[in-house]
Formats: sequence, C-alpha cells, structure tokens
Amino acid sequence: MTIFKAALVADLRLARAAYPGEKELDELVQGAAQVSADFLELWATATLGSRLGGRTRIQHPLVGEIALDSDVLKVPDHDVRIVTYTAEPGTPDAEKLDFLRGVAVRTALPLPAG
Repeated sequence: MTIFKAALVADLRLARAAYPGEKELDELVQGAAQVSADFLELWATATLGSRLGGRTRIQHPLVGEIALDSDVLKVPDHDVRIVTYTAEPGTPDAEKLDFLRGVAVRTALPLPAG
C-alpha cells in the first residue's frame, strides 16, 4: 500500500474525530470498508496524522508517468486544504507538466465563431 493511501485514511480518521456522529462521514467509512480490503486494513491501524506533502508518481494518459512533488497547504482553524503539484525544473517531468498545461489552456478556450 502506498504512503498516499495511508495518509488519506489518516486524514479521514482525523475528520471523523473532529466531527463525531456526522452521518455522511460514517457512511463514507462504512462504504469504503465494504469495497476495499486496503481501506479496511489501513482503517484498522492506529495511524493518525495528516499528509502535508511528498513525492508521488502518476500515470497520465497523454504523457505517461510523471513524478511530482506535492504540498498540502492547510488553512488554520478550517477544513480547507489546497494541494499543489510541481515538477523539478529542467526535468522531463517538468516538460510533461508544461505540455499538459498547454493542452488544458487550448481545450479551455472557446472556439472561434466560424
């Protein structure tokens, strides 16, 4: 199991502790436990904590594997988190990320009237 999965389950455990009796959280935990042996194993551990960053690899359908650094910015006293993904400058991963930014911009622009 990945560190990322363990961190997500740990975050869910923290949310459930912060909002005891919250029906939607209880249903989410129960549903995940029914369909995922990995979740059930991770939930059974006593791991607490929150993922604040790290390195991850993703498989993207357009460019293949990309190694990215992630940072999680937490707003104090709120449940808001902003996750940023960056690639080390000058690497093939940075080139792939730049390419994907260009694709996103081109597909988000409105088509010229014709």
